[in-house]
Amino acid sequence: MKELASGTTPEHLRRTLFATWDYGDERPSLRWDPADYRPHALRAVDPSGDPIRTMRGANRLAIEALPLFPTAPMGRRVRTTAFREGESGTEIRWPIWTDPLELSSIASLLASRNPELRPGVAQVFRAVRFTEGKYRNFSPSKAML
Repeated sequence: MKELASGTTPEHLRRTLFATWDYGDERPSLRWDPADYRPHALRAVDPSGDPIRTMRGANRLAIEALPLFPTAPMGRRVRTTAFREGESGTEIRWPIWTDPLELSSIASLLASRNPELRPGVAQVFRAVRFTEGKYRNFSPSKAML
């Protein structure tokens, strides 16, 4: 995270926010993008030597959002805001809203069990988190509404 914070430029952020993603940046990556998943079984050669291509600005912005996903013990497990057990395993759900919101309202939306019922929410997406080997990955997101 320190490397991402210190090495991200305004141009990285501009490309992430205002251009079509080209995955033109080199590591580091938080591995939260489904494009980071490169299974060996689906490749003719071992992909572990391939350079990691990412959007540095997206990873940097993700770091800023981490305080909105607090983790706390719940029974014998640890739970993180917006994550829940779904049909396909552990999934994360997040809303897309239409109006500007205060940070506290965004935190409330993320913590909501049913954000789709809140005024101003246009869509809710979900992605499944899965583990392969020693890496955790996310599936591509799917719209729920």
